Amino acid sequence: MSDRIKNVLVIAAVWLFMLFLNLRLGYITDDWHFKFTFTGFWPDEDSVRVHTLKDIAASVKGYYNISGGRVFAHALVYLSLMFNEHIFDFLNATAFISLGILILKCAVSGKVIKPQMLALTYLMMILFLPAFGDTCLWVSGSINYLWMAIISLLFIWCVINEKYYMSLPLALISGFTNEATGGMLIVFLLAYCLFNKKKSGIKIILQMLLLIPGELVIVMAPGNTGRAKEVNGTSIFSVKKALEMVKVNFSWLFENYYILIIIIIFFAFFACKNEKMRKGIPFLISAMSGLGAMALSGTFIERSHFLNIVMLMTALLAFVTAFSEQYGSRMKEFYETKMSSGKKE
Repeated sequence: MSDRIKNVLVIAAVWLFMLFLNLRLGYITDDWHFKFTFTGFWPDEDSVRVHTLKDIAASVKGYYNISGGRVFAHALVYLSLMFNEHIFDFLNATAFISLGILILKCAVSGKVIKPQMLALTYLMMILFLPAFGDTCLWVSGSINYLWMAIISLLFIWCVINEKYYMSLPLALISGFTNEATGGMLIVFLLAYCLFNKKKSGIKIILQMLLLIPGELVIVMAPGNTGRAKEVNGTSIFSVKKALEMVKVNFSWLFENYYILIIIIIFFAFFACKNEKMRKGIPFLISAMSGLGAMALSGTFIERSHFLNIVMLMTALLAFVTAFSEQYGSRMKEFYETKMSSGKKE
């Protein structure tokens, strides 16, 4: 059986698994909330069912002023909830598959995808993606995190594969996806230039500049302050609170992902000595910058670290792939030599 057929079988199995989960799980409270125009943190007597694009525009405006800046993601949430829920179920299962493929494609940098690595990627996603139900099954959570991560990884894939003109609109859209995404991707671009010896010319600078407008729109949203106070009981952009949350964020990372961290540290040791192993470092640095940036929110919400963990997993897979290419043949030769000498004895 060829690797292509094996890849198709892996993808089909995971897609059916995710479709089964989506079909079995209905809407939760927030999903029902987004079926109504956004006039406050909870629907009230002034809320009406969303039926038209005009209703969506009014709701997104209300959301921006009251609750936060993720207008692009939430416009998609309102739009998806106007249709039969099973349409979302099929799209979401496909989104999960797409993210896995993008993670691996970014990690292997143009190399042929091997079925064992593809299976490992999906296994890691199922085991390690934070708040799996919130970020991969719940309608508004999936669109905010799973779907938005696809846009960010697609942008990174374009950068790595030098698809410059495709990268420009994706850079602009990526900045509008989540609070820390624009900053994380700028950090990725800087690290990518540094560790891959790419010249930071006008192309990279333009990509960085296009990430900024969306980031500013989200971060400067009037609703951020209101949500922090009303829902999370905290304040944003407080230096004292941010320093406390840095400790909380990194403690959470090391307590829940120590296995990944140990493996990454092992491979990072080789990356210091081997240029080919360094392709995972930009993803690792970007993930750490995201953990730090999320401290500015003044609160800890596990699902908010979705893209951080996606970048961490991509770093790990990049290290594993490079290590296998560099040392796999040597280890195989060593093993075969030992086996043949053992038989002679």
